[in-house]
Amino acid sequence: MDTINEAIEMTRDRHEPSSVLLLGDAGTGKTRICQILTARVGDSRVTRSKDGVTILRPVISCVVPPHATIKGLVDRILKELGSHKNNQSLSNLESRLFTLLATCCTKIIILDEWQHLISRGAEPTRNGVCDWVKVLINTFKGTVILSGTRKSEEIVDEDEQLAGRFPFRAYLYNFSLGTPEEQDVYATLVAAFAREISNAMPFDEVLVLCDEKLLLALFIFTAGNLRILRLLLHSALKQALERNDRKFIREDLAYAATRIHYARRLTKKNPFELSLAELQGILFGKR
Repeated sequence: MDTINEAIEMTRDRHEPSSVLLLGDAGTGKTRICQILTARVGDSRVTRSKDGVTILRPVISCVVPPHATIKGLVDRILKELGSHKNNQSLSNLESRLFTLLATCCTKIIILDEWQHLISRGAEPTRNGVCDWVKVLINTFKGTVILSGTRKSEEIVDEDEQLAGRFPFRAYLYNFSLGTPEEQDVYATLVAAFAREISNAMPFDEVLVLCDEKLLLALFIFTAGNLRILRLLLHSALKQALERNDRKFIREDLAYAATRIHYARRLTKKNPFELSLAELQGILFGKR
């Protein structure tokens, strides 16, 4: 978030747009960061003046669908701004878009999964997309955040003018246990989930997720991917609640591991059925 905050502050202070590439593989938390940013900056709100009622939208967040076109994306952004009758030419839609962005006092535009706009088969061409993004930034004059895969960075950097408009780059990775510091970060993450479970769930007995054996099992199943960790815990908690004995136990995680397919898991075995020595062997090799 520090990189994104710096870009927003620089845009505000210099009155010149500084935009951000938010890059990472699937499940590393890009969409979650976009949600946090939207919640922090503020949702839409209504203001009234002598000129009438205005809906302020400080942040516009839009998910780019697969095989998107520029016109289709502009239509989606307009709908986020409350405009639903958009059967017009692209130039007319763009004119309406920039008018509404100014009227709604929008400061930040987030385009999530933006690589779909430049993927093979998308129309128009990549060069056309890059040119459109430059026009968007120049006309909007706020901060644009393009959230996508790391590979999409190459497309930006191939266009020198476009690359210059994205001086801020934020990279997200899967968690790692390669160093003691990284192990502490992962343990802190799991501890946060454990606290939330203890505080929010109606269990009398809760397994200790930060136990070394469980920490390793969680990491081995998820390969450090945040989305898969959340999915695994959700499935395990659902199983525990349906059992209705007010317990959250290791067997719930073991069951969830049989229900969720994740190709990048570090073993085909169920890690919640392995010993600590076996888990250490998978992760660190034989010692």
